Amino acid sequence: MSATPWRVLWQRPDGSISVTCPGQPPLEGEPLEMYLDGVALRAQNVDPELAGAVRLPSVQVSVLPGRRFRNCWRWSGNALRVDLPLARQQRLKEIRGERDRRLAATDGPWMRSVERNLLVERQQLESQRQALRDLPAQAAADLESCADEAAVAAYQPQWPE
Repeated sequence: MSATPWRVLWQRPDGSISVTCPGQPPLEGEPLEMYLDGVALRAQNVDPELAGAVRLPSVQVSVLPGRRFRNCWRWSGNALRVDLPLARQQRLKEIRGERDRRLAATDGPWMRSVERNLLVERQQLESQRQALRDLPAQAAADLESCADEAAVAAYQPQWPE
């Protein structure tokens, strides 16, 4: 557990957000801003990935968006938010990964149905495989209608049986 409920935020050149978690509590009587400036300076000295990053206002942990779409956090005006188009892309990538696993799982049964000349089974598998190939297009359309990060996170496609 961190010593303080504050986090130092950085905006990287690509727009993504880095978060520095202070490891030590402030010294007795140390002003919060001075403490957070010291945390930021130490972070810049030890983390080469912060080169070129712009320090943003520090925030309390309680105002950080949920971590589900952590790589989709963006600084907007004066607040940290989840970039919904990026969250939709991330969720679609996850769905494609699961689709690829399910499609690969049908490879063996499909080959056996071809080798054994099992026409009905092969047609069923081909239909299922085509539905799996078509699934990302439908999922992308469905995700576009998701109005917030919770809806994107909760979205589950209708997987073919």
